[in-house]
Amino acid sequence: MLALAEAADTAHIPEGMSLPKELKLREDRLAAMATAKAQIAARAAQRYAREKAEYDEKMVKREAREKACPELVEGRRAKSPAANHPQPPSLASKTASRSI
Repeated sequence: MLALAEAADTAHIPEGMSLPKELKLREDRLAAMATAKAQIAARAAQRYAREKAEYDEKMVKREAREKACPELVEGRRAKSPAANHPQPPSLASKTASRSI
């Protein structure tokens, strides 16, 4: 009985493959992807902060110009940085749809 169980466990393993090494490799890849995702999120937050500061500065200048001479202000109002860069869907929503 134990021999049959052992044969079943090793029947689907390709030649030369070590399961502990494969598991370690996959865990390392997941860790690298998590690190890369965190770096991307940090860069996006920095970009948003920079664009938000530029937007706020423009809006302060525009408001000052409108108060000084409202009849000379032309054009449409600038969009906020959040409107220009929509957030990507969360990872949870992607994995939830795959499990159904």
